[in-house]
Amino acid sequence: MDFSWLTDWLVGILRWFGQAIYNGTIKLVNAIISGLAAFVDLVLALLPTTSFSTPGSVASEWLGTMNWFLPINHIVFSLGMYSTALIIYFGTGPILRWLKVIK
Repeated sequence: MDFSWLTDWLVGILRWFGQAIYNGTIKLVNAIISGLAAFVDLVLALLPTTSFSTPGSVASEWLGTMNWFLPINHIVFSLGMYSTALIIYFGTGPILRWLKVIK
């Protein structure tokens, strides 16, 4: 007798149960995360607003005046690009040396 149909059916049932458990676990974790986010949002809504002035409003007036004498926006952009290049260089260098791509 050929029971391959039975084994195929059993494997299909087991896969279905495995997928159902997997999907249920994902939905449970998503519900827990949503509940935690709602709780944190509720707690943060209870906190009072700050009475301090934000540093952006004070610094923007000073920064506008400084930009007339020294291009601070350009300097910050250039330092950011330089830092990004260094991070990429020193981050990929050891990996490429390990893979024997560079010496």
